[in-house]
Amino acid sequence: MSVPLKTLLAAVSVAGSLLSNTRARADEPVALVAQAPVALAACQIDFSFRTVSAWGPSIAFVNGVDLRFSNQRQIEANEVDVDLAYNGRETTIVDRGRFAPTTTIAHSFDTLDGTVYGGSTPDRCRVVAVHYVDGLTWHE
Repeated sequence: MSVPLKTLLAAVSVAGSLLSNTRARADEPVALVAQAPVALAACQIDFSFRTVSAWGPSIAFVNGVDLRFSNQRQIEANEVDVDLAYNGRETTIVDRGRFAPTTTIAHSFDTLDGTVYGGSTPDRCRVVAVHYVDGLTWHE
């Protein structure tokens, strides 16, 4: 059976793209999944008002980040990494614990503290890695 060179090159290109997007260590099992196996349902910036001086006005500052997500895979996850960008600052939130399949997890994080509040919606908030108790790791 003969396969046209163009078709073969396209298949190699797709396979290479999938493999290069996994970015895992050589000793770490990797899941080749098109979308994150953890669904991010909410990513909200919290704030509080602070007075910057005794005679000055109160200003709203970031007071933390609330995340709500659920594990879509049928095995327990033990770490979810979320990439967050807000008002010119970037950080990765690493949430470790026991995240059962289909259970909604709601956690708050003290991150970006001191950043001037610019609304409850971050510029970017996405799951970039998930680690499972069976040793499997998914990377964006």
